[in-house]
Amino acid sequence: MMNQEVLLSPAIHAEDQDEAINASVRYDIVAGNAQELFWIDPTNGSLFVRRALDREALASEKFSLALRASQKDNPARQGTARLEVSVLDVNDNAPTFEVEMYNISIVENLPNGFSVLQVAARDPDKVLFKLKIMYSLNKCGQKYIDAIGNKLTGGYANPLCLEVEQRV
Repeated sequence: MMNQEVLLSPAIHAEDQDEAINASVRYDIVAGNAQELFWIDPTNGSLFVRRALDREALASEKFSLALRASQKDNPARQGTARLEVSVLDVNDNAPTFEVEMYNISIVENLPNGFSVLQVAARDPDKVLFKLKIMYSLNKCGQKYIDAIGNKLTGGYANPLCLEVEQRV
């Protein structure tokens, strides 16, 4: 998304109030754009995003841009305005576990519903609604897993799953 125009309502607009003169106006961003993420068309005031924005990679998700409109024939004649920009997040990241591999040892005769492991995953996305991370195990046939928070409990429909002596 390079040089994508930001549609604003109302649009950025300034005009010379002098009667019968109506000088052309030049638009500039004069502060708040240290990362140079935004660009304003100097002739018509259209605001553009210079490159794709990723909220998780930004130092701040809010920007306060100071705008200046000046007369082209007399730049000393100018007006200023402030534009507040908030970068909204989208669900663009997958959750990640705190560790890559979990390794546990359990006895074969645990009762169904006994908690055997507590895992944790994080999703860096900040969305307007609360994300729920779903956990599941996909080995050893049918499973009964309850994913409540980040605790996995349950039993297996196939008792051979935990019978070490009977595995081939």
